[in-house]
Amino acid sequence: MSNFINYFEQVVRFVNFLAKRTAYFFDQPPPKTTNIVLKSNLIQSVISN
Repeated sequence: MSNFINYFEQVVRFVNFLAKRTAYFFDQPPPKTTNIVLKSNLIQSVISN
C-alpha cells in the first residue's frame, strides 16, 4: 500500500509539474482549481481501476 501511495504522489507531482510548465508556456499563473480537478480525476480513475 505504501508503494501505491508513493506512486500516486509522484503522479500528482508530475501532473502539477506539467500544469506549471503549460502555464509557463502560455505565460499565465497555474490556476489552483485546475490542479484540484486533475487530482480528483486522478483519484477517480485510480478508484475505478
